[in-house]
Amino acid sequence: MNFRSTALAGLLAMLCGCATPSTIHKGFYTWGPEVETFTPCGMDKTWWVLTTEPLWLQLRDAHQTLTMGNYEGIFAEVFGYYDGPATEERGGGFATQYDGLFRVTAVLATRKSDDSGCDAAASLPR
Repeated sequence: MNFRSTALAGLLAMLCGCATPSTIHKGFYTWGPEVETFTPCGMDKTWWVLTTEPLWLQLRDAHQTLTMGNYEGIFAEVFGYYDGPATEERGGGFATQYDGLFRVTAVLATRKSDDSGCDAAASLPR
């Protein structure tokens, strides 16, 4: 195999690895100073949230509307995916205190969190 073939094969392998599919996740989104996390239903993990600025504003605004203050979670249904472990370079120092990174690619629904928690996830309005 010559250099061009090897380089092309390596480039294609990298590009294929970048296409992580988003799936629907239901869970708790929490926002506050130095905190932006998502805890999916049925998992014992809390991930640091990465997203675009418009989606961040949508989640933050929903959090502020639906809660009495910072650090109080809201229920959210989002498209997203686990995006690997957090590092100082990927996510920052606060993110490294959590179980990894979670990339939100779309917000489907949000609602006030209540005692029914994940059991009521099926009834989220769209």
